[in-house]
Amino acid sequence: MAIRVNIVDSHPNLFCDSKWWGDPELPEDLKYPMVEGVPMTFISQLSLDELSKFDTEALLPQEGMFYFFADLDEFIDDAPESLVELPRTSFAVRYTKSVNMETFATVQLMDDDDEPIAPAAYPLEFEQVADDAEGTVILGTKLPDAIREAIPDAVSILSFAFAQSRFQFVLSRKDIGFGNWKRARLFVSPISI
Repeated sequence: MAIRVNIVDSHPNLFCDSKWWGDPELPEDLKYPMVEGVPMTFISQLSLDELSKFDTEALLPQEGMFYFFADLDEFIDDAPESLVELPRTSFAVRYTKSVNMETFATVQLMDDDDEPIAPAAYPLEFEQVADDAEGTVILGTKLPDAIREAIPDAVSILSFAFAQSRFQFVLSRKDIGFGNWKRARLFVSPISI
C-alpha cells in the first residue's frame, strides 16, 4: 500500500514534525545540502514515527526522519518536454535514525536583506491508498515505463507535482531494504506523463 500525503493549510509550530516546505530541523552532523555553493530547496521532512502506521509492508525504517531537497529553480517556469533524470548532485535524500528535540536545530536560510527565504511550512497528514494512487505519494509504484525499465523493482519514496512538473524520488526495493538512501534517483517529467 502506498501512503498519500495531504498538505494541510495551516501553520502551527512544526518543530521536528512532518512538514512540506518551511525550514528543516537537522541534527548537528547533517549539513544542509548545496549545489554549486547554492542551498537546495527544502521540500519536506517526514517523521517515520508518524508514517510507520501507514507503511503496511514495513519498507521504511520505523523511526527517525527523512529529508528531501532538490534544485527546483529551473522547473518553476518550464517543465521538461519528456522524462529526465536529474544528476545526483542536484538533489539529496537524507535520513537520521533518531530524533532528539534537544540537539536538532532549525536551519533557516536568509536572503541578503536578512529575510527568510523558505515559504511557510505546511503540516502533513497521511492515509493509505492504492500503490498506483495519484497525487503526493510515498511508496507509490505508479511510474513511467522508462523508470520501470531502468529499475524493475522501483518504488517512488516520494512523488509530487510542483509547477508544471512531476518529481519522483525513486529507489529499488533492495536499496530501501538496505537503507541505501544515497542511491536514490530523481526523475522529473511533465505532469501529463
